[in-house]
Amino acid sequence: MDLANGLIHAVKLKQQEIVDSMVNGRFVNFESYQRYVGQHQGLQEALDILNNLLEEKDRDDNEL
Repeated sequence: MDLANGLIHAVKLKQQEIVDSMVNGRFVNFESYQRYVGQHQGLQEALDILNNLLEEKDRDDNEL
């Protein structure tokens, strides 16, 4: 679980970096903006997968 929590934390930090860049207008063109939006969406999908796996594990542990 510590590994999973560490990974979740790192992904959330990266997402926050992307959001901060967007808010501060650090993108030089629309293509770079689109790329970072895509990265943020991909990171969110990864978080969703991790959370689902952790929930399944918790359910399995509680059934024993």
